[in-house]
Amino acid sequence: MDTLTINIKSKLAYEKIKELEDMNLIHIAYASNSYVLNGEPLAIVEFNQWLSQSEQSSKLSINEFKQRWLGKKKEIFE
Repeated sequence: MDTLTINIKSKLAYEKIKELEDMNLIHIAYASNSYVLNGEPLAIVEFNQWLSQSEQSSKLSINEFKQRWLGKKKEIFE
C-alpha cells in the first residue's frame, strides 16, 4: 500500500475520489483533525467541515475564558 498526497481542486474531483473510497478501492486518510498551526493548507471541503464543527461546538464568553485561563495558568506555572 502506498500513501499519496494530492490537492483536490474541485468539488467534482473530490466526489470522484470519494466514490473510490465508497467502493473500498482507496481510503481517504486525514492527517489531523486539528488545523491549528500545522502549516498545511486546507481544501475547501476540509475548511467547510471545520467551520461546521466550530459552529456546533459550545461557546465561551471572554470573561469565562479569562477565569479558566487564570486557573490553568496557576496550574502550569506555579
